[in-house]
Amino acid sequence: MKNSVKWLCAIALVAVIGFSLAACGQVKLEGTMWKAEEEGEIVFNSPTNMTFIDDGTRHRGTYTISGNKVTIDLDGEILTGKVSGNKLTLSEEGDDDVLTFTKQ
Repeated sequence: MKNSVKWLCAIALVAVIGFSLAACGQVKLEGTMWKAEEEGEIVFNSPTNMTFIDDGTRHRGTYTISGNKVTIDLDGEILTGKVSGNKLTLSEEGDDDVLTFTKQ
């Protein structure tokens, strides 16, 4: 009986560690919407396509994600950034301005 309890505890511990590591990996953006602090929003429509909406105008683009790092190609403009919790920060290559979006 004691050995069975030890094995169950060991299995539970391995499962918890495994699920924790899996949760720390890839961020999933598909199906989410993010609003900018000032104006504009981003909708991640699929695993590779997104829409940026600014003043009612829709701009279609593509994106890639690796871990929590995001790269967006919006009509040839490349934005890079990262997801941290419910915040998405983006900046254009060579530009110090940072855009901050909040997950809706």
